[in-house]
Formats: sequence, C-alpha cells, structure tokens
Amino acid sequence: NAGPEFFSDKAQLIRFASWNLLAGKDAVDRSSFKAALHYYKNGIAFLADYLWLEDTSELCLKLYEGATFTSSALGENGPIPMYANAIINNVNLDDSLVAEYYLIGSLTASGKCKEAIARGLAVLRRLNFDIAATPNPMAIMQAIRQAEKEASMYNFSQLSEDHKRVDTKTRNIMKLVEATSSSCYYVASPFLPL
Repeated sequence: NAGPEFFSDKAQLIRFASWNLLAGKDAVDRSSFKAALHYYKNGIAFLADYLWLEDTSELCLKLYEGATFTSSALGENGPIPMYANAIINNVNLDDSLVAEYYLIGSLTASGKCKEAIARGLAVLRRLNFDIAATPNPMAIMQAIRQAEKEASMYNFSQLSEDHKRVDTKTRNIMKLVEATSSSCYYVASPFLPL
C-alpha cells in the first residue's frame, strides 16, 4: 500500500483518509482493535498537512476519536492524551466530551487520579455545573441532593437503553461524571492499598 508520502493532491489524501476511517470502523465492528488503530493512525497520517481545516475537521474528529477509543480498548494509555488533546484543542466543548472521558480514564489508569479529578471538575465547571473550589460538608450535601434531583428525571431504561430520550450530550456528561467519580473513589478509598 502506498502511504501519504506518495500523494500530493488534497482530494486524494482526504479520500484515502476516509477509506481508512471506514476500514477502522469495520475492524472495530469485528473487535479487531489493533487493526482498527492501524487504520485510524493511517487516516490521520494521510491528513497530516490538512488536519483540522474546515473541510477536514469532521473527518479528523472521527479518526482521532477512533484512535482514542481503540487505544483505550487495547489498554494502551500512552497515546490517549495525544489523540484526546488533539480533539480537545480543535473542537468545541460539546464535541470534546468523549475525548475528555477517555483522557480522564487514561489518567486514572496511569495512577494520576488527582489530575483526573481536577480535569473532570474543570470540564464540569465549563459545562456550568456549580462545583465549589473548596467544598464543605454542606456544599457536598447540597450537590448530592441536586444530583439526585437531576437523576430522578430519568428511569433506568432511559439512561441505559433508550437513546432517544437521553441526548448525546447528556450521555457524554454522564460518562464524564462516571470517569471522574472513579478517580475520586481511588483517591478516597481506604481499601485501595489492600
């Protein structure tokens, strides 16, 4: 297979990057994550001179999300920050929530739980969640009550199965909260050293 260095036409490079995206998705569907990661990386390589331009931004987002997901699925935390930060630095906040989720998860898996918590809380603050910088017991109880109130608006099937009732942004925020909560557990658990 000829690589991106053999082509100079932008349209051809975008076409080859798109084919690699499709091949990556197909490999994921077959649970062949190593092959999928290879295709996503190749797709990114084809766009090297045209990353995050107006006409390649959506393609870049899909390739980088694919590379982030497959790296996570393979347990390869090392490249996740590179892929996730590429997304975070080039798209709006709503479109970067999945990347934030994987970045926080990789920080936790790497033992950087406090950094993961700080990042998760910073993102939630940017989403206009009212999180005190130095919470006191009263603020914590108030936040728990607010979370319970918000969560009670949905039943289990709405949260887990019925994607029509819970929009993508809400699902991604819930993933982000889950990843941040996991880090909180690791930091606070007296049983973790056991």
